Amino acid sequence: MTGWTDSMDIEVAVVGAGRWGRLHAEKWATIPGVRLAAIVDAELERAVRASRRHQGVAAYSTVDALPETIRASSVAVDIDSLGEVTRDLLRRGVHVLTEKPLAASRLEAEALHTQAQRAGLHLAVGFLERFNG
Repeated sequence: MTGWTDSMDIEVAVVGAGRWGRLHAEKWATIPGVRLAAIVDAELERAVRASRRHQGVAAYSTVDALPETIRASSVAVDIDSLGEVTRDLLRRGVHVLTEKPLAASRLEAEALHTQAQRAGLHLAVGFLERFNG
């Protein structure tokens, strides 16, 4: 990752400020070496409310507004938006952890996988709370 060393925290964004997005933000905020830097939601006020739970976290209404320092992300948006948001993040050179399902169709998922591979980025599907009991 350009501009990143072991002595720096990796900056992470969470896209989606609903129930699952807020949970992702809480998890990212506890990981050493990670700095939760941004929360994105199409409804800016919801992103603002979620960001206030974490010191120094910025709120945005679009992925395009994210600073270039963001290197990784979680995506927790509705199924119809998963593919588009993931594609936009990959295009920006950001590693992506997306909530299930990866995309609305198999073809879209395969295209995202190919895009990530070509860019040398990690793309993963998360089951954040599936095994917590």
